[in-house]
Amino acid sequence: MVMFLLITGYHHRQKRFRVEDHMFYIKLRLKEGKAAPLLIEILDALQTGFHYILNNLRAFYNPTDHNIAYMTFFQEPMINGLNTGAFDIHEGAIEMVKRLLQILNQFLISNQSLKVNDTFKVYVKVLSVDHLNFKAQMPKRKIRKTKRKHYGSKKVPQSKFSWAVDVPIGNSEFGNIFENKCLLTSIILGIAQNQFFKSNRKDKTYLYLQNLNSSIKYKQKHAFQILIGLLTDLLTKTKLPSDGPYELENTLICLSNEFHCQFFLFDSIHNSNKLQYMYPTEFNNELMPIYLYQPFDNPNHIMFIKNLNSYFKKNVKICFYCKKIFKSYQYRHLCSKVKVCFACRRPFLNEKTYLHEKLLFFYCDKKTNKSQASICSKCNVTLNSPHCAKGHKTLCYGKNGSFGWKCLLCNKFTYRFGNNNSKIIQNEHICNIKTCKFCFEKIKINSDELHLCKLRKEKYPSLKPSLAFIGMEHSNSCNGKCVDCFQIKENFKIKNNLNWKDVYTSDQFSNLACTIHQNNCISKPNIIMIFKESSKQKGLFDKYVLHDIDSEEDDYCELNSIYVDYLKNCKNNEKLQSNRKNQQEDFKTNKKILQEKDLKSLNLMDKLIRLLTEQDWQNTTFISQDQDSLNYVSKSISS
Repeated sequence: MVMFLLITGYHHRQKRFRVEDHMFYIKLRLKEGKAAPLLIEILDALQTGFHYILNNLRAFYNPTDHNIAYMTFFQEPMINGLNTGAFDIHEGAIEMVKRLLQILNQFLISNQSLKVNDTFKVYVKVLSVDHLNFKAQMPKRKIRKTKRKHYGSKKVPQSKFSWAVDVPIGNSEFGNIFENKCLLTSIILGIAQNQFFKSNRKDKTYLYLQNLNSSIKYKQKHAFQILIGLLTDLLTKTKLPSDGPYELENTLICLSNEFHCQFFLFDSIHNSNKLQYMYPTEFNNELMPIYLYQPFDNPNHIMFIKNLNSYFKKNVKICFYCKKIFKSYQYRHLCSKVKVCFACRRPFLNEKTYLHEKLLFFYCDKKTNKSQASICSKCNVTLNSPHCAKGHKTLCYGKNGSFGWKCLLCNKFTYRFGNNNSKIIQNEHICNIKTCKFCFEKIKINSDELHLCKLRKEKYPSLKPSLAFIGMEHSNSCNGKCVDCFQIKENFKIKNNLNWKDVYTSDQFSNLACTIHQNNCISKPNIIMIFKESSKQKGLFDKYVLHDIDSEEDDYCELNSIYVDYLKNCKNNEKLQSNRKNQQEDFKTNKKILQEKDLKSLNLMDKLIRLLTEQDWQNTTFISQDQDSLNYVSKSISS
C-alpha cells in the first residue's frame, strides 16, 4: 500500500576536518486510490525499509572515520519527534532500528487510530566526530587588541558620558584658564562642529578641539591654543565680560543673535533627563542647533552634546516642536505642531533650513527633492524620494511589514496594533470598513448610524478599599432643615432648569433663603459619627464618635464594633483573618493621636481632619447621606 522515497539534502562526501552534518529523511508515499493505513499496521514495512537505507548509508562512509548517526520519527499532529539517540554508523545499525521501532510501538499503543499522512518523515542525521575533536584541540584564535579612539578625559570624573565633551578647566601649562567659562567653551565646540559638517569635513577645527582631554601633551596643547584664540574672538564680538560665571538667559540671547543659532539645554533631575531651556523658545530649523547638557551632580556646569542620537539612546527622546517625551530614541510620531511626512514621520525641509550631513536624517526632503515618488511594496504607502524611503524603512521593517497597510482601491490606511503586520491587515481588510481605535469593532465608513463603544466589564480590584459611613449632627441647623428655604431653592432650580449642583454653585445661592434665615447664620457640627471598616477583616465596622461637648473626661472618641458580611454573595471574595488584638491597638493609636494634640484649641472639623490623615485611614471610601449636607455649601466655595 505504501512505497518508500529517500530524499537527501545538503549532502557531501565525508572528509576529515570539515563540517559534516548531513541530513536524510524518509517519506512514505501512498498509492493512488488507496486509503491511508494505520501506522501500527506498517511497522514491518518500516523495519525492512530502515535496514535497507542504513546498510546503503553505511557503505557510503569511510569505515576508518568515526561517524555517529541519529534517527527521528515525526508526523503531525505530534509536537516533538521520537528520537533514538546516538549510535556508531558502522556498528549497531540493527540495534538502532530495533530501538526506533520499540519507541514507535510504545507511542502507537496509546495512539492506535493514528493513520499515515503526508507529513510522515523519518530523519537520519550523521555527524563527524573527527571534526568535533579537531575543533576542540585547535587553539583559540587570538583576538587582536585595537585601541579604541575616544574623546573626553580619562581622569576627570565628570567625563562619564560618551555622547558629550567636557571641556577641562585647564592644565599644568595654561593653568585654570577656562575656569567659570564652561558655557562659552561648550558653545564654541558646538559652532566648530557645525562648521566641520557644513564644510563637508574640510574645516578641521572641531577635530583638533576634541583633543582637549587627550593624554598626548602636544595634541592637548594645540587644542588649548585653538580654543583660547576662538574664545578671545567670541568675547571681542559679543562684548561679554572676560570673567565668568555667566548668566544663562542673557548670554544665550546675545550669542544667538550673533551666530544665528538655537540652543537646547538638557538637564538631569533625579535621573530623569529633560529639555530645561530652549532659545528661541519656538523651534526654528533655519538656525544652527547647539545642544548643551547640565549634569545632575554639578548643576552649575555645562557640557557639549556632540551626538544627539546617542544622548536620546541613553536617556529619553524629545520632540522639539511639541515638547513630548518618548522612551525609545527610534520612535517618530505625527507631531501636531508641524507638518510631518506620513511615510517617514519627519518634518519637511525647505530652502532656508540649516542642514548638514548629520541633520539630514531629521527631515524629509519632499519639497526640495523633485525625484519620482514610489510605493512601498509592504504597506502601499507613497514614498516621496529615496531619502524618504530610507527613513520609512526604519519604520516598516520585517518580511511582512510593521507600519500598517493602505488599500489602493478605497485609499484607506489601517494602522498596525498588537501583533498584527501589513500582511495580516491586507488579508482582513474590507473596503469602506474601518476599525474603532478604542473597542476594535468593525464600522462602516459611510453609515449614518452612530457608533458607541460597548461598555467593558471591569475587573474586581485586587486591593479592596475600606468603606466608611459618616454622619454629623449640628448645634444650629439653621436653614439646613427649613422647609421654606428648601422650597425657595427648589423653585429656583425648576425655573432656571438647573440641577442641584448648579444651584449650589450659583452666585445667587446665598440669597435663596426665607426672610427668617436671610442673615446666613453659620451652622457647625458638634457630633460626628463614623462607621469605618477594618482593614484586617472586611465587613467588620468600628464605630467612632467625635464631639466637642465640654467634658471633664478626655472622651474624644469611643469604639464599638458591628459585623456585616456584605461580601458573602460576591465573587472573588477572600476573607481576611481577623486579628482583634491588632485592631484594638490601631484604635488606641488613633485615640492617642487625638489626645496628645492640643485639642481644646481645635474645632471638631480640625479633629476630624487630624484623624483622617493618618496612615490607617488610607484607601478608604467615605459614604455620606447626611441631610444637613446643605449647610456646607456656600457662596465662597469654589470647584
